[in-house]
Amino acid sequence: QIWEGNKIEGCTAISSSDIQATFWALVNIGKCDNFLDLECTESLHSPNACNIAYIYSQAFKAVPDGSTYVIPSTCNGEVVYPVIVVPNAYAQPLVISATIAEWKYDCKCPTPVPAPTKAPTIYSCTDEFAAGVPDILETIILSNPTMEKTYTDITMITFDGSEYLLPVWCMNYFAEMHAQVAYNESTIYPWTQVIANPKLAGQIKSPARLNQVAWILNNIEEGDLAIGPQIWEGNKIEGCTAISASDIQATFWALVNIGKCDNFLNLECTESLYSPNACNIAYIYSQAFKAVSDGSTYVVPGTCNGDVIYPVIVVPNAYSQPLIISATIAEWKYDCKCPTPVPAPT
Repeated sequence: QIWEGNKIEGCTAISSSDIQATFWALVNIGKCDNFLDLECTESLHSPNACNIAYIYSQAFKAVPDGSTYVIPSTCNGEVVYPVIVVPNAYAQPLVISATIAEWKYDCKCPTPVPAPTKAPTIYSCTDEFAAGVPDILETIILSNPTMEKTYTDITMITFDGSEYLLPVWCMNYFAEMHAQVAYNESTIYPWTQVIANPKLAGQIKSPARLNQVAWILNNIEEGDLAIGPQIWEGNKIEGCTAISASDIQATFWALVNIGKCDNFLNLECTESLYSPNACNIAYIYSQAFKAVSDGSTYVVPGTCNGDVIYPVIVVPNAYSQPLIISATIAEWKYDCKCPTPVPAPT
């Protein structure tokens, strides 16, 4: 975490002491909010400055200073609705952190009477974009690895003369792909087609894991902070930092090369990467499976302005390493628009 230009390291699992220290920092401005000195924590058990700064920063990312937080609606009382207790004019006030259900309040919502209308249509251009992906490319040329935001870039020329320079990741550590070499008549598929028909990209050895890859592409970026320690097969991996492109590429190889590149203790399959971090890789990997469990399906969020990444697989030939394009629909120069819905006559 960064506080007043200083780096605070050593984030771990958050404790109740960390949360209490954050609350005091929030309400005692200028007195308890110096995380470098851990002020106002003498009565707490081993507070962690990195954890406190993390909680503090996450709160302001979600609710900027001066704005209002609204408790999520509930019909079963599972949310915490804070209640303030004031013992007297001189004692420290308390905030009760109990769910509505824990108050033994019978939280029920009336059964709504449905309006006589059709269910609203959720518009998105992702399906139209996927349908328009060309089946074959005239030429592709892979740039030298840069490890800047992605593994590298690819120049693609279609048979209608369109040219694209788009960011890519590699999808099989054990298959070669040569930079600065022209590959002619390479095939290209939306990622969902490869999951449905793995033979389209036979060098992707675990195509179902493209669900986790697609989630990572849309949710984790270079520079995001990984949280540690991570646990892998009963072993603690510490030293999480800001995520690098090498960490993301190593995670992708771990996902698709099962049993060969997914031992984070030994950092296998990372010889060609720049200083990969085992804690970061384990963090990305675990977050992907928390969001998209093995065997389940990820759906790219709907969009009407092309701001999401709809992964596309490039297969240079039957033997080379497949690539996955990590570009938003807008970066494809696709005119992503949704029709204006006509309100139902209600």
